[in-house]
Amino acid sequence: MTKRNRSPGFLTNGQRLVTNNKEKVDLPNNFFQSVFSPNNGTSESYQGQSVMPAHHLSKIRLTISEVIKVLEDIDVDVFKAHGPDIIPGRLLKETAH
Repeated sequence: MTKRNRSPGFLTNGQRLVTNNKEKVDLPNNFFQSVFSPNNGTSESYQGQSVMPAHHLSKIRLTISEVIKVLEDIDVDVFKAHGPDIIPGRLLKETAH
């Protein structure tokens, strides 16, 4: 381990060198999004394993206060990646109410 906190000046995407900071940040998100994709329209899969179909989520009941509590507890560290909805955690937290 070194004491340097610098990231590499470039990353590779296949055979292409990536030097643009935004592209470097998006590489992991693009990868994870590519391996998690709909299987057949009724269920989803992650690397070939079936995931609970979306219609099962309709049985979950939440109160407004429960949702607000979770949103207020979001870690808004600037180095955290956004989710697949591309909504920054800071926006969710600051607009919880």
